[in-house]
Amino acid sequence: EHRYSWTSSTQSTGWAYLKLMGPGALRLATQVAILNANYMAKRLENHYPIMFRNDNGWCAHEFILDTRHFPGTNIGVLDIAKTITRLRFPRPHDQLAGSKHSDGGTY
Repeated sequence: EHRYSWTSSTQSTGWAYLKLMGPGALRLATQVAILNANYMAKRLENHYPIMFRNDNGWCAHEFILDTRHFPGTNIGVLDIAKTITRLRFPRPHDQLAGSKHSDGGTY
């Protein structure tokens, strides 16, 4: 069993990070995290089940792929993560702005 320990160094690092960012940057970082998570969840939803969305189909700052539908195969979570990384998803703001780097899809 793994237990997380919140040492004083862990707490002070988090506190320092938040203080150094300031409220404006913290808000922006939160918004970008939510945008990124929902963008990737939308791109992957036709290939993997996405767990724990709200009633409108949105997730928070992260999303969880359900990988249980691969029983009896040698496909693991790391294989999926490597594939997603290898596919080099375009950044959400490129996709939304219609940049020449986007793949032309609409979401």
